[in-house]
Amino acid sequence: AWLPRLAALLLPCAVSGSSDAYAPPGGDGPSGIVYVIRHGEKIPAGDHLNRTGLARAQHVARIFGGGTGGLYVPPKAIFANFFHNENNSVELGTPLAQRRGIMVNSSFHRPLYGENNTAAATAILQSLRETGGPVMAIWESWNLVPLVQDLGCNRTWLQPYDGWAWGHGEHRPGCYDRFFILHLRHGRCAELEMKWQGFENWKTWPTAEERKQLEREFWAWFQWTAVIAFLSLAAVAASLRWPC
Repeated sequence: AWLPRLAALLLPCAVSGSSDAYAPPGGDGPSGIVYVIRHGEKIPAGDHLNRTGLARAQHVARIFGGGTGGLYVPPKAIFANFFHNENNSVELGTPLAQRRGIMVNSSFHRPLYGENNTAAATAILQSLRETGGPVMAIWESWNLVPLVQDLGCNRTWLQPYDGWAWGHGEHRPGCYDRFFILHLRHGRCAELEMKWQGFENWKTWPTAEERKQLEREFWAWFQWTAVIAFLSLAAVAASLRWPC
């Protein structure tokens, strides 16, 4: 008779110990949404976004910016990794920040060694508590999963994406497009989602309205250039016809 009782006592411990849910002590942490995304495509030197990355930044501003084209609740605060003049994360968040009228907080960055992002995670959670969220964190690939874990969401399915694996091997496709949505309830990770931005450079940027604006700007430039060229040629012709 004592065996069933012992099993009944031990079984809940075994189940809770194998659970993916992260439950920080106290349970009095902030509630809300945190977005964790990677910076955009970058130049070979690695310190700035390339043309595609800058186009992605405009796409991110649209889908997170509210209004027409908005797909997600706009963030009330944006954190961006800034480490040794790595401007990629800041540049990705700048169009969105300008659209929302907020500043990009680049005071925190990935660690020099290892995967300890607790300082950034603490600041992000404090911002979530103060603003009610959402809060966005734009980070670099090796520390995306560690930052998610330091924010309180630890799931076994994250491991294949950790560190080097985020942008290499079987996970290389979509490595700039994937991002996380963390749903926190009183400091506990209630849900963790992986989403895709849906950015296809040649299809989504520029939009039809942006193309019209670019065409208007091009034709305005072309007309001014033609006028200047005509006046220059006229001046040359006049100087040849009526020499001093």
